[in-house]
Amino acid sequence: MAVVVLGAMAVALVAPVRFALWPITSWELFSRPRVAEQATYRVDLVAPDGAVGPLPFSRLGAGHRRWLTIARTFPAVTPEERARVCRAWADAAVAALGAGQVGEVRVRRVVNRAAPRAADPPRPVSERLVVRCTPS
Repeated sequence: MAVVVLGAMAVALVAPVRFALWPITSWELFSRPRVAEQATYRVDLVAPDGAVGPLPFSRLGAGHRRWLTIARTFPAVTPEERARVCRAWADAAVAALGAGQVGEVRVRRVVNRAAPRAADPPRPVSERLVVRCTPS
């Protein structure tokens, strides 16, 4: 009986305070609603011959793995700062891939619309060039 009373008192004292006993519950994995359109960034590498493909950040080294986090700050920074980041990515691409592989780097903001089925890829609705640069 004492255990039940103590347990009820503990719940009554702790209930008004927001905390998580289990680490996963504080991660809020599914707390944000999925909206129909989501914006992201795409960084393209343009070769000197005009071929366009995604910039292979995985080959640029550990310092470039969080590129999307940096790209998401672009709306809040100056055009000069965006150009500086773009040049850093272009220079890292030259160092990793060779000068003959890098003509230009283009950063685009892409808005995608979610597909009706989760298994289908999202459809691009619009894209806008944010910054473009050449290696130093």
